[in-house]
Amino acid sequence: MSLMRTRSRESCFILILLETFGMENRVRGVPHSFFFYPKAYALIGVLSAVSPVGEAAEVLLIGDSISLEYWVRVQNGSSPADNVFHINENALTSSNGVAKIDSWLDSPHYWDAPLGEVVAVPPRPWNIIHFNLGLHDITRLPDKSGPPATTVSDYSNNLRAIIGAMRAHSPSATLIFATSTPILAQPNRLVEDVSLYNAAAATLMEEEGIFVNDLYTEMLPFVDEYSRDGTHFTAEGSTLNAQNVVSAINSVPEPSGALQTVFSTLLLLRRRR
Repeated sequence: MSLMRTRSRESCFILILLETFGMENRVRGVPHSFFFYPKAYALIGVLSAVSPVGEAAEVLLIGDSISLEYWVRVQNGSSPADNVFHINENALTSSNGVAKIDSWLDSPHYWDAPLGEVVAVPPRPWNIIHFNLGLHDITRLPDKSGPPATTVSDYSNNLRAIIGAMRAHSPSATLIFATSTPILAQPNRLVEDVSLYNAAAATLMEEEGIFVNDLYTEMLPFVDEYSRDGTHFTAEGSTLNAQNVVSAINSVPEPSGALQTVFSTLLLLRRRR
């Protein structure tokens, strides 16, 4: 699949209609579950139709062991011209993300999919950042009777701080948050916590005007079939995750720096009302 960011005038017209007639705040994407916000998306869509962007994308994936198992497949499914990298470690908890986000965004080394190894990468602004943290936040010690590693409130605050750092580093980047994938019963996590933390994250992403790639919903019908150990997935499961990540990346336009500045300003004004 290509990651070229272009929008047809027909698709832009549809987005304008969604906004004009006040359709629901989240619209289910095709072919996978992908939320977008009509006001934000219609604006970018119209501007992209006038000034489409066709350059290769610099894509950064941030996540835990789930994304470490699908990132190579994301590169294989994207345009050969695009540069897809993954941070060179497991992101772990959102608190760890707050502590390390600046180094992740400006790291001299990343996992490079074509080579399958850690490579030196000159610092760069990112065009697209696809990120997830959450499964390590719901881990409970010494067992399920203990508290989660991160409270829901702290989780939301940590994600907000991470978003702020990403926007400061790459103001023109399109941000996509991926929901945490479903789990099966296990000693140190509650199955229902995944939905609870995903809901908190979705609320925040709506406030921040950030796209949401709903990997949870897409994997839920297959979790029994594709789960390898209650958390991680078989090759088929990782392929499904990768397909949905590529589809999400392809589903959003990439505005130029000037257009993203306009977009960010409008979002800020909206939040202040």
